[in-house]
Amino acid sequence: MNPLVESPEILDVPDVETPSTSTLPRPPAENLGGTQLPSWTDAAAFCAEALETPPEIIGGILHRGCKLVIGGSSKSRKSWALLDLALAVSTGGRWLAFPTTQARVLYVNFELPTFAIQDRLRTIAAARQTTIPAALTIWNLRGYAAAYGVLLPAIAARMKGQDFGLVILDPSYKLLGDADENSARDIALLLNTLEKLAVQSGAAIAFTAHFAKGSAAHKDAMDRISGSGVFARDPDSILVFTALQAADAFAVEAILRTLPPHPPFAIRWQYPVFRVADDLDPTDLKQPQRAGKLTPTPEQVLALFKDNAEQPRAALLSAVQLRALFDSRGWDRIAAPAVRDALVAEGTLKVHHGAHNSKLTGLPQVVDSYTKQQAEAGTVLDQPALPAANENPLAKFSLSSLSRTS
Repeated sequence: MNPLVESPEILDVPDVETPSTSTLPRPPAENLGGTQLPSWTDAAAFCAEALETPPEIIGGILHRGCKLVIGGSSKSRKSWALLDLALAVSTGGRWLAFPTTQARVLYVNFELPTFAIQDRLRTIAAARQTTIPAALTIWNLRGYAAAYGVLLPAIAARMKGQDFGLVILDPSYKLLGDADENSARDIALLLNTLEKLAVQSGAAIAFTAHFAKGSAAHKDAMDRISGSGVFARDPDSILVFTALQAADAFAVEAILRTLPPHPPFAIRWQYPVFRVADDLDPTDLKQPQRAGKLTPTPEQVLALFKDNAEQPRAALLSAVQLRALFDSRGWDRIAAPAVRDALVAEGTLKVHHGAHNSKLTGLPQVVDSYTKQQAEAGTVLDQPALPAANENPLAKFSLSSLSRTS
């Protein structure tokens, strides 16, 4: 049972009266799990009614009574951005690229120690050149983590009669309790409860969600958020912060349900706030970094070859063996033939060409000993090597192109 949904004295949405101009019979209001449902009305009467559009708490992004999620990677300073938003709305200042409508703000802090959030608020206020207003209320609940069915009714009860315009819940995962963030059912229940809080209080609700692991650059903005897809489908407004190639910079993409589209833009972290970065391209997203492998120096490769005149074959390496040695040392195996051929051209290595154009590489004296040994044993000896031009597409690789440091 969800205590918040099942507590009509806290979050019952009042019955909405059908306009008297309706020509259709009005069905009786229904009761669903303790919640009174509104009656229906015909579309003509509904559209004839003068409805007041709620204020945009964040201009062009978020109305009062709606939900906002900010998605970003772990440690992308989402909490800093939310504290900056709290100060912006409570003073009526700008936030990122947006104007705000001044309103009372409730910031529910589930994570930061009290000294840390106090320091952040002071630092951000100083950067904004403002004082911390009485319109901003902080509720520090670190150490009081509980499921949303327990916490949200308590928050709703405290909010009664306070006329908050914005409620910020940070971080939202502290509300999950035993709920599974990958379960569409569990997350739908959580977000339905947040929506009921927004409708009943008239306040906008803002919270964060984190990205899934791995690169987000090749995913659609809505698909970057971790957990159930409900996180990206349910909120009225979504702001997605995705890292750019530039250091400490992010693209901000808005996905909006009740407002016109907003073009993406770039922001740059300038402690302790984000600032709009018009000089950056919001499409230049950070790409996944692949672990690079080293190309060894000639000296490192030569050290792989031993001098063994008595058993020369044991000191020679086939192409397969050479690549295996490159792999075991974390070197780029693709470079192995080119490095070998460059050392052969220099005269520090030599190649024995056997049957079927097989190659065994070693120090010149070892290759000579092996060739002599084969001849004395009456073994079928060298076949002519293929012309150098056809031997290897990397044959033009030169020692001068090798780095002398690993």
